[in-house]
Amino acid sequence: MPEGKRPRRIALFDVSPVNSIVERKLGLIRNFYSDKNISLFIRDVIAAAQEVSRQRGIKIEVVLKHKRPHFSNTHSSEYISTVSRLVDDGAIILVDPVTNLHDLIADSDVIVAAPYSSPVYLGSHAGKAAFWYDPTETIDWKFGAQEIKLVHGKEHLISELLQVF
Repeated sequence: MPEGKRPRRIALFDVSPVNSIVERKLGLIRNFYSDKNISLFIRDVIAAAQEVSRQRGIKIEVVLKHKRPHFSNTHSSEYISTVSRLVDDGAIILVDPVTNLHDLIADSDVIVAAPYSSPVYLGSHAGKAAFWYDPTETIDWKFGAQEIKLVHGKEHLISELLQVF
């Protein structure tokens, strides 16, 4: 890679899942934002980025910005451990949660967020490829015209990323 040129970048925005005790207390039955689904969300984006990187012969980094600045005892410890392992393995780069959202989006090629997080709207408005990603392939848009793309499943995700890179 030429000096001074950064890798291509996917900015990933999660919704930090709460632990099972909090889920039960809040009555979150079949909660999409569970540690299982959000961990799959992140792992799928990493795997898709690696596949596109391989196919295109380019370096793509995945940066993760948590929605909340600090985890509390209400958040899933399994999810926190999963993210820590991915960071330690070099699969993702964790950015400070107080990082300016507009700057992060401006420095990224693609914006991917858990449905229906707002960074996708900002990315789209900034002219970036931006979409929600559903790794479970269970979410269906039912509210009129869909202004933001909802990508279902890893193969669809790879296809979308290949269009950008």
